[in-house]
Amino acid sequence: MRSIGLAAILLAALVLLFPFYRHWVPYIRITTADSRLLGGLLLAVGALTLAVFRNR
Repeated sequence: MRSIGLAAILLAALVLLFPFYRHWVPYIRITTADSRLLGGLLLAVGALTLAVFRNR
């Protein structure tokens, strides 16, 4: 489960940084507000997963 938490945090970083590399993937249409919301949710899920399963 820790790997899922780490993967969620890494994916959150990619989603939060999406406005900086948006011009390289023009077929993905996500607004800045949506990327912040999705990135924040992924970050919360990853942090919660790591907090719950830190000793396993």
